[in-house]
Amino acid sequence: MTLKSLEYFKKLAELQHFTKAANELHISQPSLSYAISELEKDLGVPLFDRKDKKITLNYYGEAFLSYVNQSLSILDEGLNFVKHISNPKSKNISMGYIQSLSSSIIPPFIEEFYKNPLNKNIKFSFTQKDNNELIKIFLDRKLDIIFCVDAVKGAISQAIGEQELCFVVSKEHYLCKKENIKLKDLENENFLLINPGTNLRKTIDKNFKRLKFNPKVTLELGQCSNILIYVEKNLGISIVPKVDIMSHPLSEKLQIINVKNLDLKRTIYVNWFPSKNENLTLKYIKNFIEDFFLK
Repeated sequence: MTLKSLEYFKKLAELQHFTKAANELHISQPSLSYAISELEKDLGVPLFDRKDKKITLNYYGEAFLSYVNQSLSILDEGLNFVKHISNPKSKNISMGYIQSLSSSIIPPFIEEFYKNPLNKNIKFSFTQKDNNELIKIFLDRKLDIIFCVDAVKGAISQAIGEQELCFVVSKEHYLCKKENIKLKDLENENFLLINPGTNLRKTIDKNFKRLKFNPKVTLELGQCSNILIYVEKNLGISIVPKVDIMSHPLSEKLQIINVKNLDLKRTIYVNWFPSKNENLTLKYIKNFIEDFFLK
């Protein structure tokens, strides 16, 4: 069984006429007859009913044709894709992500992607923004794919992991030496939090409301990196993604504290828009993302 024999079978099944099929395939009729005969021998069953020089696709032929069509279609897609990515002018992919993913998720993903030499001609352009602004740019169709902490309405969204949120203080803060800290122990602490309306703040507020805890917020800022500067100055306590603490230039002067019976996390999503006429490169990258994060 060869690729050519499958192509010949597909054409003959379509026309159900040896002479017409041979002409369209640019081969002789005896060559076509021989190829079909060999294919039927390989399968052990006839694919056509022959009567008075007429042929019709039989039960076996109809069943086999559906698989042949699928196989040839997948193969054709694969051939087109290899030609596409081997072209130095392959389309660039625009990808956005929130700052807290810049050291934890994006680098290992890109590193793994370029381990395959076939991917060398695929280029990325990256945009790093806060969650709300990133989604706005994405909804304006200015980004192909985004990694953020929301499942965007109207997009295909998949959860790819969770991000740990931690209480953090300066190493000069008295809580560094305290054990078995409870949430009620923080009632009189100054909280330095991310701005209201952000996903992180919504997550924090939602959990505090559930626990009936009202923090004394004394400072609100738009970036976790800036909040940590004030925390290091021992001006208060904060809650930020653990990865932001570990990657911050002042990390050695900061201390994560564990609050008893409180485990804060938020979900990380990858988002893209559905498309009927999808770019081959973009489709390939989406499949790669699913394999990398979800399998």
